[in-house]
Amino acid sequence: TTEWSYGPVTCKRLLLEGVDVSLNVSSTAQGIQEKSVLEVVVENNRLDILTHGTCPKILDLKWETYAMKMFRKNFSNSVGFWFLLLVVTAMDPGDNFWSHLVLIVCEVAC
Repeated sequence: TTEWSYGPVTCKRLLLEGVDVSLNVSSTAQGIQEKSVLEVVVENNRLDILTHGTCPKILDLKWETYAMKMFRKNFSNSVGFWFLLLVVTAMDPGDNFWSHLVLIVCEVAC
């Protein structure tokens, strides 16, 4: 809805109610599952809606605000875990004290 307009400048109010929270409820074999507007759009293959109007701006803002931080954290945790796993599986401890120590630290970290 348009709040006000002055020449070429227009202020609009975007009603975002239900964009991320549950819109409808569907019952499945596992129980009741709540779906957001974005899930419904993707499930119904209406991706054209996401490229129309202000949706790209909203999605970009949500990515920058929430998802990018979570993605970077999960990605760095995964890379660190795989590095530790590589060290643990590639090292042959033999009789060296330091090799045993590195393996123990890596195994505790995992």
